[in-house]
Amino acid sequence: MSSFLNKLPCEIYHIIFDYFWAHEILHSFLNINDYIDSILFNYQNYKINGQSIRKSHFDLIYQKIQPNQVTSLILSNDNHTPNQSELFRSRVSIEQFTRLRAFKSIEIADEGASYFSDLYKLKHLISLEIILRDKLPFIKPSPSLQRLIIKEHSKSYFNYNVDPIITTIHFEHIRYLTLSTCSCKKLQEIFHRAIHLISLNVTFTFADKKQMARLINFHQKQSKIIPLKYLSLTIGEDVIPITIARAHLEGFLTPFTCLQKFELFIYCHMKPECYDADRWKIFIVNNLSRLTTFNFKFSDVNIDENVLDKYRQPFWMEKCWFVATNENYSSLYTVPYFFRTSTKYSSNSISSKYTTLSIKQHITCYDRVIELEFDSDHRQALHRYNNIEKISLSTLNIDKDVIGLSKVKSLVIKEESQWTFGKTLLFIKEEIPSVNDLCLSDPHPNLDVENIPDISLEQIKTLTLPAYEEPYDDDCFPWSQYFPCVERLIANVNSKTQIPVLIDEFRSMVSGVFYVDSRFIDRKNPIEITSEWLIKNTHRLRNRNLNDFVCKINDKLSRFSVCVWLADDKDHKL
Repeated sequence: MSSFLNKLPCEIYHIIFDYFWAHEILHSFLNINDYIDSILFNYQNYKINGQSIRKSHFDLIYQKIQPNQVTSLILSNDNHTPNQSELFRSRVSIEQFTRLRAFKSIEIADEGASYFSDLYKLKHLISLEIILRDKLPFIKPSPSLQRLIIKEHSKSYFNYNVDPIITTIHFEHIRYLTLSTCSCKKLQEIFHRAIHLISLNVTFTFADKKQMARLINFHQKQSKIIPLKYLSLTIGEDVIPITIARAHLEGFLTPFTCLQKFELFIYCHMKPECYDADRWKIFIVNNLSRLTTFNFKFSDVNIDENVLDKYRQPFWMEKCWFVATNENYSSLYTVPYFFRTSTKYSSNSISSKYTTLSIKQHITCYDRVIELEFDSDHRQALHRYNNIEKISLSTLNIDKDVIGLSKVKSLVIKEESQWTFGKTLLFIKEEIPSVNDLCLSDPHPNLDVENIPDISLEQIKTLTLPAYEEPYDDDCFPWSQYFPCVERLIANVNSKTQIPVLIDEFRSMVSGVFYVDSRFIDRKNPIEITSEWLIKNTHRLRNRNLNDFVCKINDKLSRFSVCVWLADDKDHKL
């Protein structure tokens, strides 16, 4: 086989490599023979993805790949790869990535964000994406930048101010721009400079009603209208209560005659004229004649059936722009685009009273649901959920005729459910063998009470134990007997001593996230955990040095947490 592989020209390998991440390439091809190794060491288009990567793979990348071989880089400081940016900075500087074209950072901490000010040194960088959990760093990217995305992490609870960095960014070549929040004044500055902008995703913030009024004359000083083809606009209630009028929307939208795709989210109070179908029809025909996709969601309305009926007119139906409302007529949105993807199981079908979709088209909405909570014994539904990827269960009676289980990858057993540990094992083995992510919300089982079948579920790679914090007489339940291949563990504990117990129990674990609830924290005697303490008290770590794993401790919130990122055991002699 090795001699056959030597007959393939390096160009074939390059084509293959282009479809994989750097760690996948090295894991699959490294050390097969000298010929392939030489191709690996000269390949110039590596794409590094640090999100959820194993630490062993992360270390291998920086041992075998030179920075000037990398064209795409993703760094992540999330809980499963803690302090990755700091580890990155200790090994290499950002300006060494001379061929880098795309850079994405996820939750980079303050101490790891300084290299954003050096991005201007990367002459080939055309794409920059920053996902924030904390304050926005100072950014000075290359003038060649064409794609810029700055947005908050989905679990963030702060509003950053993007305005100060607007002056540090060259917008002359920007074509794709996403800003989670931006003032009207700053967006006017961007439009003045970003003359090639074709895609914009922005959320407006208003400090007062005067700023909101800017929308009406937004383009007054523009010498050239931006040729936007895609626009996603969000208007939400910020510091002050505001009311959107038709003049605000039309004043901002009228010049965008090239628009082909438009998404509009309005979460503040709006005048009825803003969601009137006839007014939208006239405006689109006169100003947005190229528009092929129009999706909107209005969350603070007071409508009746007459408002919805106007959206049943031929103009809307012929374009397949279907609309729906909730049962109390307080929201209006396009479907199936805005039909929820996560829902509770219900035997009630979509009512044509609340949507312009025909009955035959209702299935398109149910097919969008990928997360389903099943918690009661409803009568059989008239519809079927075909694409469920995550299911939460409390009841045992699952009707497989209406819930497709073949695509389920994630299973949540809810607290105080009818499911025992043994029944859960059997259900996974017999009904949903594709599950690799399991959450057991109840405390761990009692071997003296339950007759647990001898089943080993090697497919479970991620395990969540949110109720492990409960006090037990025996914390040595043989988890690895039933889940021998768990790589990622998330657990609530009630004592720091349980952390090394769990690390030792799950021998395949490469990342662990441990939470201690405030109920178990004595602020007068704070929890003391260090990397050295973990090494001393954990058998798996005892023969390792500090470079073999990363430990991040968060004691600033009411919920104390410890995140560890470990190299594989097979790479170390224990």
